[in-house]
Amino acid sequence: MNHTEKERKLFYFSPYIWDWRKYMGFFDKIIQSKEQILIKKINAVSDIEKISGLLSSESNKQIRNQILEGIDLNLLSKKVNLEQDIKKIADCISCLVVNNEMISSRLVMMIDPVILKKKMDDEKEIEKIGSCFAWITGANKEFGNNLARMVDLDLLKEKINQNERVDQIGFCIGRIYEANKDIGNSLINMIDLDSLKKKISKETDKYYVDFCIEQLSCDGNDLGKNLGNLS
Repeated sequence: MNHTEKERKLFYFSPYIWDWRKYMGFFDKIIQSKEQILIKKINAVSDIEKISGLLSSESNKQIRNQILEGIDLNLLSKKVNLEQDIKKIADCISCLVVNNEMISSRLVMMIDPVILKKKMDDEKEIEKIGSCFAWITGANKEFGNNLARMVDLDLLKEKINQNERVDQIGFCIGRIYEANKDIGNSLINMIDLDSLKKKISKETDKYYVDFCIEQLSCDGNDLGKNLGNLS
């Protein structure tokens, strides 16, 4: 029987083509297995701060998204509610925001705002409060807006007045303003202006000064205008 050159090549190489397809299926199983392992690890962690490290161990963004879609958000939200360190909460939400905004939004909506508000009231470092607001609002604007309405402004005002770092003052107020403009403006108007001017005058880092004034100059308010002369 005579065979064409094409038929002979197909005959000789077809076993290898079959093997290649078989191995590709094997590799798919390895990838799926890796996803399942990471999902199980994330679901099992007791310290939510470790989630970012587990996700970053996978360099493929598409696979990271698949991992996030497979994690137990109900379980994770319970761990967030139990976590007392709002910096860890912010870090956990931030790693979800940068990888999958939809998943991060769903998680935030499952967080108990009353519990989170109390944690913010108990937190002394205003930079941590600002960071938590930044990522909460980044994940879900509505939740951030409502959370800002719950803030004890008198308590937060005292923390801000006692803080000597003008960059942290600007950062905290700026993030609350992003969450809720009305609450942000109310907080700005409650600040001890004379005390803040002294802090700005003492600050040697011009970047910190400019950043603070920029954050407090929301909607051209009077405080921003008064501080603008100090930059």
